[in-house]
Amino acid sequence: MKTASVPQVANGNGASLGKRIASTSLLVSVRSPDEIDLVRSRRVDWIDLKDPDKGPLGRPALNMVRAFRDKLVFEEGRERASGITDGSCGHPENTFRSSQYRWSIAGGELKDWDIHADQAYLESLGDFGAIKWALAQYNSDTSWQSKAGELASRLPRRDQAILVHYADHPAVNAPDWNATLQATRQLNLKYLLIDTAIKDGRTLMDYYAPENLTAMIATAATWGIDVAIAGSIPLDSIPSLVSVGAAWIGVRGAVCSGKSRSSPISPEKLDRAVAFVHTSGTTVHAFGTTTGSSR
Repeated sequence: MKTASVPQVANGNGASLGKRIASTSLLVSVRSPDEIDLVRSRRVDWIDLKDPDKGPLGRPALNMVRAFRDKLVFEEGRERASGITDGSCGHPENTFRSSQYRWSIAGGELKDWDIHADQAYLESLGDFGAIKWALAQYNSDTSWQSKAGELASRLPRRDQAILVHYADHPAVNAPDWNATLQATRQLNLKYLLIDTAIKDGRTLMDYYAPENLTAMIATAATWGIDVAIAGSIPLDSIPSLVSVGAAWIGVRGAVCSGKSRSSPISPEKLDRAVAFVHTSGTTVHAFGTTTGSSR
């Protein structure tokens, strides 16, 4: 069931900020370091590590995170030695971008985090890795904002912390879009992910129509916040979603060789996802407007 409308957060300047040109890139979730080579060979912009057997944002084991990081560092070193680099590595303004790609890990649910006991996860990210936290069971408990702020403050840069808004938030008692967006802005974070919590065959578009997503993303952009969208997005829906203005479209199940999100990534399906994004080109939308189009 698609929502009829989405509450909007007013622009802090009280006026439209004009037009923004946005190019959508692909985010692919891998479940092991072994899948990195395949994804990198397709020049995917954002590589994310998760354990799909542990939920929508299943947190991988710490040793897996370290192996993931070390694999990326090793490959980056080979790129540098070969002179294959875009020169962005080492520049703070490039946020958590490292060489040809961004990388992150799924942090699971924020409520499951122990600020002190889980410090090793934050340290494993170094200066470039980002981490995503979802907010299930926090709708009536506003303490999550201070907890998220404390965790973000322990990272080298706050743009390494990403909050997740569940499109099906009532089903898991998570904060709505406005609350998540406001917290992202107040905590001075740069990125926000829209995903689904329950993987039961329904997709992101069952909760938010494309015109709703367009308006939500445009509102976030007025605060300088880039939005990634995910949520069981079918492969063939990628072209119609490019025009909603998201900075990234995230996939896992859509590019797996089987029906399970735990299946290995299919090179053929990955190629199709990359082609869908790359051939869709650049979109232009006005802040605060609603323009149509269709995880």
